[in-house]
Amino acid sequence: MVLMTSDQSALFVWRKFKSMNNQEGINCAVFRNEGKHLSSRLILDAEYFAQERWRGQRMYTYVNADKIQSTNAGYCFKMAGWRQCGITKTRKLLILEKLPVEGKYCT
Repeated sequence: MVLMTSDQSALFVWRKFKSMNNQEGINCAVFRNEGKHLSSRLILDAEYFAQERWRGQRMYTYVNADKIQSTNAGYCFKMAGWRQCGITKTRKLLILEKLPVEGKYCT
């Protein structure tokens, strides 16, 4: 599922699959915000669409802390209620997840 803001300044891509490191659920494969929108708000909005399509599924993403400027890797996801749940063995990527709230959207 590909989501983009109307001004084309932000992009969010979900995909549902089982990863090679046994992560299950809906994966945030791409997230980029080049605009004025608050990143955590965009993430919450994207969660709504993911839960509409794949209700009740765990959401997860990978963050390469070495490739970002922030000293708090995954900060925008954390502000949207995500938590770190592990690190990949090979590339040492942070794994962030958000579990759905039963009977509600994740927003």
